[in-house]
Amino acid sequence: MKTKVITTILGIVFCAAFLCATHASADLAWYTCTIDRIGPANTVYVMVSDTAQPPAFTRKWCKCSEGLKNQMLAVGLTAFTNGQTISIRIDPAVSYPTINNMYLNGD
Repeated sequence: MKTKVITTILGIVFCAAFLCATHASADLAWYTCTIDRIGPANTVYVMVSDTAQPPAFTRKWCKCSEGLKNQMLAVGLTAFTNGQTISIRIDPAVSYPTINNMYLNGD
């Protein structure tokens, strides 16, 4: 009986974890953006605006992934200095979304 209860509880926990994880990543999408502001604080913050018409967001503050913040700062400063766009993958509905992928576009 004890094994059956533990198995049922573990099943419920795994189902709940799967549903939460699925929802958390469901809104992630790729956006081509301009950089309005960028700089380090406790982490690296980037203010971006979507270039699509109409834009999904403008002047949205994001934070760079902790493990890649130095690399993303370099990419972001290059884009900002040269007037280039970047491609990022974020959920714009989240306040201060984390950028885990950032690519410099060759425009």
